[in-house]
Amino acid sequence: MIAAHWPSTVVFDLDGTLVDSSHDLADALNQLMATLGLAPFSVPEVVDFIGNGIPALITRGLSARGRPPDPDEMSGLLATFRSFYVDCLTKSTKPYAGVVELASNLTSRGIALGVCTNKEEALACGIVDNLGLRDHFTVVIGSKPDRPRKPSPVPLLETIAMLGGTPENSIMVGDSAVDVNCARNAGVAFVGVTFGYSRTPLASLGAGVAIDHFSEFGAACEFLRGGAQ
Repeated sequence: MIAAHWPSTVVFDLDGTLVDSSHDLADALNQLMATLGLAPFSVPEVVDFIGNGIPALITRGLSARGRPPDPDEMSGLLATFRSFYVDCLTKSTKPYAGVVELASNLTSRGIALGVCTNKEEALACGIVDNLGLRDHFTVVIGSKPDRPRKPSPVPLLETIAMLGGTPENSIMVGDSAVDVNCARNAGVAFVGVTFGYSRTPLASLGAGVAIDHFSEFGAACEFLRGGAQ
């Protein structure tokens, strides 16, 4: 049943949705490439590699240089990348325009906010904490060895449950096919952001509604609410 005050819970993806982390991810990836004697990438090139976690980022980057990683070396590559990334985690990373204002507005109305990402959970928590967003985004669920990644509904449903919400009274906000499919698999309404890292237009991914700026979020909620009633 749709609650009178809908939504009661909103869950956001992190990279490409809440924050632009492309420069710091590019910095860490290029440092890793240097250790392997491979040429660096531009930030727009790295943006094309982002999605579904750091292992995918590394695999796409190395494959683009004609050196796909051997499965046996992935743990070492991940450790090296992580050591570089921790040092520049929020050097350039920043919230997208309107994030803080929207978060303040939603929490002031009693709406619970969380983050659900395929980024390693400790790194995701570090970004949220370093950027001063923890007061608003009280639950941060990221990648762990024993937790399926999006588009599995498991991490999203876990986030919603920890926030005290239910799928039918929640919205997920994201920028990619992974997010669209995760929300669909969980039975959760979806709002897409057009300014993220998706290489495919959100309209063709089946997003319920897409926004160009977080100032449009309220109107998107009203649109989805009308369809849900």
